[in-house]
Amino acid sequence: MKQTKLSQAITCLFLVIAFCFIGLLLAKHCHQSPVTSQELRIYGYMGLDFWNLLFVFTVILLWVIPVNLSPKRIAMLSVLGLYGAIALVLVFTPSLFPDNAFWGDQKFRMAMVERFSTSGWPIDYYYKGLPIFYPPVYYWVLGLLGKLTAHHGFEMLQIGLKLIFICMPFLLYGLWRKIVSPTAALFVTSAVLLIDIGGSFMLVAVPHAFIANSLFVPWWLHYIQGIGCGPHFKWSHWVTGSILGTLLLTTYFYPFILLVFMLVVCTLLVIFRSGKMVWPIGGLRQAWLQIFGVAIVSAPYWLPNFLSIIRYGMDRSRGDWYHSGSGGLGFPFLEFNWVGLTGLAAILFALWRIRSRILRSLVWLLALCLGFFLLGSLLGTVDISLNLTKDREFTWAIMTSLIGLAIFSGVQWVRRRYAFIPAYAFINVNEHYAHPASRFALRYDFLCHLTGISDARILNVAMRNNLFDAVDYFMPERQGESLHVQVALSNYPNGLILKDLSFPVSLMTDSAGFVQLPGKNLFEVRPNVSSIPIVKIDARDRRDSLIQLSHIAAIEDRLQPVGRDIIERSLPNGLPRCVRCLDATHPYWFDQRVLLIDCHTFSFADSVYLVASFRINRPIPIPRRVYLHVYSGKNRSQMGNFDFPAEVNSGRWQMGDVVTLCRAFPNPKDSFGFVLGLFDDQGPQGKSFSRVVDLE
Repeated sequence: MKQTKLSQAITCLFLVIAFCFIGLLLAKHCHQSPVTSQELRIYGYMGLDFWNLLFVFTVILLWVIPVNLSPKRIAMLSVLGLYGAIALVLVFTPSLFPDNAFWGDQKFRMAMVERFSTSGWPIDYYYKGLPIFYPPVYYWVLGLLGKLTAHHGFEMLQIGLKLIFICMPFLLYGLWRKIVSPTAALFVTSAVLLIDIGGSFMLVAVPHAFIANSLFVPWWLHYIQGIGCGPHFKWSHWVTGSILGTLLLTTYFYPFILLVFMLVVCTLLVIFRSGKMVWPIGGLRQAWLQIFGVAIVSAPYWLPNFLSIIRYGMDRSRGDWYHSGSGGLGFPFLEFNWVGLTGLAAILFALWRIRSRILRSLVWLLALCLGFFLLGSLLGTVDISLNLTKDREFTWAIMTSLIGLAIFSGVQWVRRRYAFIPAYAFINVNEHYAHPASRFALRYDFLCHLTGISDARILNVAMRNNLFDAVDYFMPERQGESLHVQVALSNYPNGLILKDLSFPVSLMTDSAGFVQLPGKNLFEVRPNVSSIPIVKIDARDRRDSLIQLSHIAAIEDRLQPVGRDIIERSLPNGLPRCVRCLDATHPYWFDQRVLLIDCHTFSFADSVYLVASFRINRPIPIPRRVYLHVYSGKNRSQMGNFDFPAEVNSGRWQMGDVVTLCRAFPNPKDSFGFVLGLFDDQGPQGKSFSRVVDLE
């Protein structure tokens, strides 16, 4: 197996190296002649067509090679960055100049790069004593690189485009990875970069805007919306968000104008509605705090400009960019081409899946752009100009992100529908709303008991022969050395709460009952195994062994007859006698918060153990203890008290937890009864559960 994985990894690495080598050969071939001509341009276009097809072919091969996903994703990001860099070489061959080299803002940018390369610091590049107004970070980096490599400013502008494409896949992926799954982050990264090449080519025209707009979207989702981070404020998160936000603001500040516009509007709504939160962002105070952090760190950039504007005033021509060619709603998703139609379809998909927090946030951000454009158009009619061209550019980053998420969801849907990967589909969120008699809670209890099993063959029999669905394929999410299955539980009136059920990786990888298939932790559940290992009861860990036996007994109650027969025949003789005290299909309510789902007794020579499992349906506001009264026969007049240890603190129980408790008491010589319930300082609370156990 290890040799196979090694050969697959070598194949993957060889493919990337070959792709890199061919790209370098293409780039060298296109720079053989310093003179441009129509014939050379035709050869350049032929090389570009070949490079495009080779990229598609390489991506397909990387996708189907059954190697671990982490190195595969790194390889695909590397191929994506190299593809864009070589594509730009072919587009500009054999010229050393960037697009629109001496027209428009390019002359400002070349002047900046030249000045930064000589001064080493982002200062004014025209008049002494004035602060730098144009966002400096990107061109400052180019100036330093130009100084180190002895390249002129006009050369660095084109070299910078290639460096962007080499670095941006990893930067975009790193930020999106904080919000979505690794594969989804790869799809979004690819969509943002590839659609720009095939659509607007904004990377070439305004590279600093492309960098900041593309990275601003995931920064906004993670650090302003709070998606992908914990519910509590962390200083490290705030500091990181402030530093990254400063780098984006000093690369291109227009997205922050939109963000502040949204925060101001939403703050006013909160004030006028007496504090009721009526906006899409997760926390208003946290959002303002993050913006305040960005303002502090970026003060060396904006504060001198602000003081200069106060002192000298602002030339309004810096914002007058609305002219005869600016009319009409020129948003990319309204254009009748493949990019526009794809973007419009992605927006409709986001509206259809509006319950997704990420998609809902992106739709709100897109609506903000439209609202800002509406405001700018209205102000323009009264001679107050806003630069609405920048608003249109920003919608491109939102639209391409939505396209990437939509494509990823489509691929996931196809894989689930046609690749036989609907394992554990019965725990999907939709199951929660599908039918009131879907036995969702019983299935959840069954899965919770499975997490307490330490043998893969029992797990195999349970998956194949349970009362709910026979599992053929199992696809959990791997986190470290654990496999996780996420379940959505009711949390009325607050919607849903997500719970993770964890299985050791070794249960799947070191067993003949499961076969790992190519894909994201996809396992085939093989047909019934022939034997179950011996369950050992050791005096040193008797409690843990009995809890495991209780899980096995609870699982048997939820199996088809063939599954129960396999386990019963395979378990060894001499195990403690188990008595089922509760029908597994009829849980017992203590109150509306705590539910008894399983209860078993195990007899030893010197004592009896009671093992009970509780499901927590609501948090318990006042901590309670679990008591156990035992009496002889049917006589409740003399009861012994054996409440559970003090460390069983119900104040730590959370919604959806399944808690299993074990308590020993002296072995009675005759039949006995017991009473199980909850109590606090005031005495018993809610109903109790009682049974008489016949030892004969």
